[in-house]
Amino acid sequence: MTMLSGFIGVPSIDGAYWSLFVEIRFYALVAIVLVIRRIHQAQVFIFIWLTLSVALEIHPVYKLRYFFITDYSAYFIAGATYFLIWSKGPSLIRIIIITISWWLAMFQATNGLQGFEKHYGTSMNTYAVAGIITIFFAVMMLVSLRRTGIFGRTHWLLVGSLTYPLYLLHQNIGFMVFNVAYPTINAHILFWGTIVAALIFAYAVHFFIERRLSSPLKASLNTFADHIQRLTMRSSGRAETRR
Repeated sequence: MTMLSGFIGVPSIDGAYWSLFVEIRFYALVAIVLVIRRIHQAQVFIFIWLTLSVALEIHPVYKLRYFFITDYSAYFIAGATYFLIWSKGPSLIRIIIITISWWLAMFQATNGLQGFEKHYGTSMNTYAVAGIITIFFAVMMLVSLRRTGIFGRTHWLLVGSLTYPLYLLHQNIGFMVFNVAYPTINAHILFWGTIVAALIFAYAVHFFIERRLSSPLKASLNTFADHIQRLTMRSSGRAETRR
């Protein structure tokens, strides 16, 4: 329930949590595909979603844009397609989907720069934004093709495991540190020191909480799911008997 505040107008405890509401809407779309038992046709739904995203970019309809998450759909679509490439191999249609997703992401990001500049009171370089997005797409393609070479090592798992606790901690805590310590402390020392401290706290959350609680929590959820499945099967059996 702490992740649902954005749907009922309650401010998040941290501004960075806005993306949770986007992700939950994506999970809801995936849940629909699972409920109708069409996950084996994921590529078809991905292509339809991409087509709708481009169409709604040309002819916006707010309710449809909200439902299909078109402001961020290019990244979800690309991510799902990268998984298909990783698990089943590349194909012409998958490369086309990645290319169009990259174009859509570039178009939306560069078109939205003016709003970002106004909101943050600073100027942004169009080429830098386009370059960062392109690098992400290229790196994910290398990952999906298993072409990461010496970078594809297990020690990166630790770095990856810190990303979520770092995401949960960084924004408001960072702002508070900056507001208290600047300009008393040198800006460079403050900036890099805050980053290092955030990483240390993220590791503490991962090591002392996530690693110790994830296995018992997973086991409990699996037991609960099995219990619900048994109850459902019993109810179905009784219904058949009555018939």
